[in-house]
Order: sequence, then structure tokens, then C-alpha cells
Amino acid sequence: MKKFNFFYFVLLSFCQMGFSNDFEITPININFKGIEVKQDTIVTYGEFGSMLISYDNAQNWQQIRVFEKGSIVKMFLDSSKMLAFSNYGQINSSYDNGKSWVKIANLYDSVLAVIRYPNGYFLRMKNRLITISNDFQINNEFQLYSRKLVTNEIGYKDTCLQIGYLYSITNFKQHLIAEIDSGKYIRFDYNLIPVDTLSIGDLGLCTSCFGTYQIYSDSDYFYCKVDSIIFRTSDFKTVEEFHNCESTNHFLLYKLIENKIYYIKFSRLDLPPNFDHLNPNYPSDYWLNPYNFYFYEVINIDTAKEISEFHYKEVTFNVRPKEFFIDDNKIILAGDSKFIAIINRIEDTQSIISDFSGGKVHSMPDKINDSTYLFYSGYFNGRYTNTIYITDNYGLTFKPTVDTLLSPNYKKYYNMMFKYFDESEKTLYMGGPYLDSINRIGGVQISKDFGKSFQFKSMPNFQFNTSLSSKPTKIYPGLQKYNDNFITVYHVYLPPGILKAYFCTYDKNFNLISKSFIYNYVVDYVYSTDTNSFLIHANNWSYDKGSSGTNKFLYTTDQGKFWGGFPDSLNSEIHFKEIRFKDKIYFIIFDYNSIDSVIKIVVVDVVNKTMNTIYKYKIKELGYEKLYHNGICSDKNYIYIAIQDTLFYTNDLYDFSKWKKYIFPNGGNVIRTFSKYGDTFFARYVDSLHDDNIYWLKISSLDTTSVEENEIEELNYLYAFPPFPIPAKNYIKTLIYWDLSLDIDKDEIAVYNIYGEQICGRERIRIDKKNSYSGWLVWDCSDVESGIYFIKINHGTRTLYLKVLVDR
Repeated sequence: MKKFNFFYFVLLSFCQMGFSNDFEITPININFKGIEVKQDTIVTYGEFGSMLISYDNAQNWQQIRVFEKGSIVKMFLDSSKMLAFSNYGQINSSYDNGKSWVKIANLYDSVLAVIRYPNGYFLRMKNRLITISNDFQINNEFQLYSRKLVTNEIGYKDTCLQIGYLYSITNFKQHLIAEIDSGKYIRFDYNLIPVDTLSIGDLGLCTSCFGTYQIYSDSDYFYCKVDSIIFRTSDFKTVEEFHNCESTNHFLLYKLIENKIYYIKFSRLDLPPNFDHLNPNYPSDYWLNPYNFYFYEVINIDTAKEISEFHYKEVTFNVRPKEFFIDDNKIILAGDSKFIAIINRIEDTQSIISDFSGGKVHSMPDKINDSTYLFYSGYFNGRYTNTIYITDNYGLTFKPTVDTLLSPNYKKYYNMMFKYFDESEKTLYMGGPYLDSINRIGGVQISKDFGKSFQFKSMPNFQFNTSLSSKPTKIYPGLQKYNDNFITVYHVYLPPGILKAYFCTYDKNFNLISKSFIYNYVVDYVYSTDTNSFLIHANNWSYDKGSSGTNKFLYTTDQGKFWGGFPDSLNSEIHFKEIRFKDKIYFIIFDYNSIDSVIKIVVVDVVNKTMNTIYKYKIKELGYEKLYHNGICSDKNYIYIAIQDTLFYTNDLYDFSKWKKYIFPNGGNVIRTFSKYGDTFFARYVDSLHDDNIYWLKISSLDTTSVEENEIEELNYLYAFPPFPIPAKNYIKTLIYWDLSLDIDKDEIAVYNIYGEQICGRERIRIDKKNSYSGWLVWDCSDVESGIYFIKINHGTRTLYLKVLVDR
């Protein structure tokens, strides 16, 4: 019975990886890969197993999850059903117009491209080509390794897109064709037996011979693009140039639609004359105009006529369509960052359905009402670019807000050094220097219509430092507001080797009221209640070393004539955040000790000037990025602290017995970006089913009504590197790190087979210690049969299962 329970537990764990009744997750930003259109139904599909669908010719949209994991590679819209293929090999169908989906097959292999042909479906996998029947049984296969495509090959050098292998297979004159390498093709019969090959390079028709893995066919010709030339052949032997795109600036994606070839091109940015930052190491599409692109129909080798154009009057960033659809009435475009746009060819009008091209995972949105939010292109360091996006349907679709016809000079301010949204007055403030300013002079842009138009207020006595930030957190100080006054900071270098930080207080119209200063500190946070009193978080600075790693809290009540300080200093801060909770202001710091891999959470009461460590934990996995797998936010009743796979929530930061917890499903982790709006969290999040992205998270089981005390066990630390050798014959080793508070020699360590049967314990397992917290775990597997085994380690509150393979 004990063996059965263990196996049942493992099986149950795997089954629950993708399912949790109390946890609802919705991806916000989706990169679209394809478009399907049938009458009034339009579908755009792509990452996170998701699609956006409209049943009324783009008037209204819904976001639907088709697959729990991975991306949608291809969809087919038939009269009675919809069919979808995921990049993990799962095939789902829908019989109610995409509202619900069921799994009908699983190929258990990665899928890179799918097309239909008369006998079923032709698929490109990572290591093979296959054909499957209409009932999804594999008919034939051909071994072909599809290497990882490099950016310089099909990306910036040529099409400026990374479309992968999506269009690398086709059906032509009762043969199947695949681009097997750059500009090289194999033709198969329907049994996937090779018939012949074609190489554009071997024919001497190309120079660099960069193929774009975009091949198409109609009843007469097979088409491919190599370098800047579209070639065609009717017999897979004699090849002719169909169109030379070299004279066409920045030729992007091309497609064959209804026996016609269409393509998109971009123009270049119109940069200021003294903007000399162009770098030959940047990709060639870096300076392409993100606002305008053009559609062409190929006529002959030298001629292509422009059939339409798309002009942005809003401020956005690097819009790159990855797919388009054209008929006599309209052009539909889709691409990265939830981009969807439609051009009405009859009325010669255009509409942006959605565009989140400048969206970032680092910055929090500002809530306007229950469904409307402003999103920003912000970074962890407090800087922003000038793109702003609004959603009025809870993140289903986005639109860029800034109208350049209303604010023509707004584009001159690209690097924004602070942002502040006044919720009560519904006013947005963005501050930054002129794009071509040498002395970093600029001002504040003020919007009272949610970013559509801005009024500019010059700040001539303020320098926007774009290169100076604190270490190691690298945060810019931002903008604070107290009553009707604004407070911010800037820094000035003074000879010989002096840094001066100025604290500026402005009235509500950004007229300067007062200035205070402090020498040789880089300030990244300031709190002030009047023109005399300031509390700052600052970093030591010296001429020789610049900003150091020592952070301090300092305060003054006499406009900077005398500064007092906290007795404690922090040397290894990862990041920090201001939290306002129940009329109190807390400054929360995550501080990391690299010697013992411990992160401590420090709370500073800004008003009472106290500092306390409220929690410590060890990181479970090594790696710099793992330091940021945490976050903190609050609402009116609770403070929420995400630490690795655990969400703590409490109404008393200082009493750990009153902390409650929730375990994220599928090993989920919040990555620093974390906020709460109503009953929903906004978070940068990742787990075993969901890639790193921004999501809405709704957790229905959080008990935020009662305040009874709960015992919460402390999270112990345990990490293991991948075991080796694989496969093993006589022994298996893995390097493990354990919690110093526990005795590794007393841990329960055992080996199980795939049926959950224990085959040995510690009698054949030893720990060769390197030091007090790490060592080699060695299993003598010389007397076990070939097969798959699991080494189970119980270490306090942590349990690890290490999958190993023995092969005799």
C-alpha cells in the first residue's frame, strides 16, 4: 500500500500541473503567428496557446485559450469545425466556433509547420518530416533535423522578422517540398520518398544565399525567396527570377495569395540631424520607421505596384507584422505584442484593433476604472520610453494613446526619467529630456485625457541624468507628490570629483518652490512632507569608484543643513518598493547575501524611521535571475509577498504567526512586477506551463476575511544540479546544496522505479561533503537493471525528485 500511495502521489502531481480550480491565469501580451479568415470570422493566433477571435468582421473580439501550454502553430477554419496544432504536438478541435476545445490527438513531438494536402496533413517537426491522415494517424516520415535559425540569417539581415519555419513547407504538383537549409529544397512524393533536390546557390543565382524559409506554390509555380530575390520554377529544375527586391527598401514578409505575390516594406526613421547614435552593430531594422509601412503587389521582375499603405499617427514602437491576409475588400495584419490592424481597401481607411508593441514586463499599469488601464514602456530602473497604451477591455486589446497630430513635439522626448499618475485628478505626468538635448534639459509632459494629448512645461533648472543611477539596484528616483507639491531629484558632477544631489520641490504647475542638496550620494528614493524635511535612500559615491554598493537611509528636517542616518546599512540590495498600507508608508527591501544564498526582507517605516527584518529565506536554485523571483504589493486589507512558489498575505507585517500562504500551482513564480487591482493580481509570472510574461492572476481561495493566527512552516533550501553520467552504468553523481539549519545526514534519501517501488535506501547512497552546505550525492547503481529511476530527497519542507537513467 505504501508503494501504491507513492506512485499515486507522483501521478497526481503530474496531472495537477496544468489544473487548479482556484487559480485563473490570463496572458496579457501575445505574439501572433497567423491569421485565418472565413466570411465574418477572423482569428489571430500564436503564443500561450491563445487566439483572438471576432465573429462580426472585427467589430468585437474574444480571447480564448486553445492549449494549456505552448503556442498555436497552425489553425484551420472549416464549415463545421476548427482545428488547431500546437508546437508541442497536441491537436485540438472545436465544434462551436472556437468557444470550447477538446484534444483529439497528440503527436508527442515539436511541430514547426503544418499544411494540408490531399491525403491529410504535412508537418515539419524538429527532427523529422511526417505526413498524417485526416484521422491524425502517422502515415510516413523522413528524418530531417531543423536547426535553430539564427537572427542574422532570416531576421534583421533579410526579412527583419523571426518567423521561423512556419512557411518552410508546401504542396506543389502532387509533391511535397521542404526548405531543408538556407536556399536548399527537397521534393518528395506523397509517401515522403525523396524525388530530387534544388539549390539556388549551386545554380549560381545568389550571392549570400540567405534563404528566408518562406516557400509557396500555386498550380503553375513553386516560389522561394533567397537574398533579396523571389525565384520561381515550374518543374523544380529550371529556375527564373520572378522579382528582384533589392531596389525596394527594407523588404519584409512576402506571401502568395490567390496566385498573386504581395509583400510589405518599411521606410527609415526621420532622425534629428545631430542624432548620431547609429551603430553598425545594431540590426538593420533598428532604425526602420515604426509608424509607416507599405503593401506591394509584384507585377514582374522589376516592377511592383503599391496597393495600400499604413500610417501611424499615434506613438508606438517597432510594429512588425508577421502575417497578413489580403482580399479585394481588406487587408488584415497581425504580429508581435498583440498587434492587429485592418485596412479597408474600398473606403481607403485603416483601424488599429490592437497594438502593444512597446509593452514591457517591468512596469505596472495605472487603473482608470474596472476595465480601463494605462500601460507603459517602463523598466525596473524607473525609466520609461515615450510609448503609452490604453486598454478599455481589461487587456483584451490595446491601443497607443499619444496622438502626434495633437502633440506633434511629444516624439522629441523619448527617454522619460519619471512618471506619475494622479488617480484623484486623472492626470498623467511624464518627465524627460529632449531627444537631441546635449545638456539633458527637458521638462514635464502633462496629460489630462489619459495620454492622448500633452501640454509641455519646461524645467530649465533641472537636469535629467540618463547615465547615473544607484548601485546595485540601479534605480532612478522618480517623482513623488505630497498634497499639491511634487518632489524629485537630480544629480550634477562638480569639479574636482564632487557629486551633488539636488532635491527639488515644485508646486502643482511645476514652478520651483525650493532646492536642497547633499554631497556625494546617489539618491534613488525621496520622501518629503514639506520643503524642509526629506527622507532619502541613497548610495555612497566617490570620484574614483563611482556609486558603491552601500545603501543608507538619511533624513533632514532643516532643508539639508544637517543629515541624520539609520544605524544599519544594506550592501546587497536586489530591489525595493514603496508600499502604502493602512495610512502607513513602508519601504520594502529585498537584500541578498551571496555567501549563504539568503535573501532577507527588510521593512522601513518611512514616517517613524524604523527598520526591521521581517523574513529570511534561501533561494532554491542558483542563478542571478532567480534573485528576482519575488514581489510585493498591497490592497486596503492585506500586504501580499510572493517568494518563489509561495504567496504570503498578511495584515501585520511584523507578526509572522499571522501570515497566511498560498502555493502557486505548477511551481509558479512572480518575477518582481506585482500589483493588485480589485480581486485580481497583475504580475510578471512564470511556471511549468506558462512562459515568462505578464498575466492577470485570480486566486479565489485566498482567505482575506479572517485574521486568525496560522502556523506557517519556514521554507527550507535544497538544490541539485542535473545528475550524471546519463545514461549511467555503475554510479550516478549530482552536486547538491542544502539548508545549513538541517543535517543532511539525517535526511530520508531513497531510489524508486517508475512503478513507485523503493529499490534501495541510504545503504547504497552516500554524501561526499565539500563543505558545510554542499557536496556530492553518489548512488551506486551497479546492481540494478536498465531503466528509469527517481532519487527522492526529503529535506525539511523541501522534497526533490531526480530522474536518472541506467543503461547496461
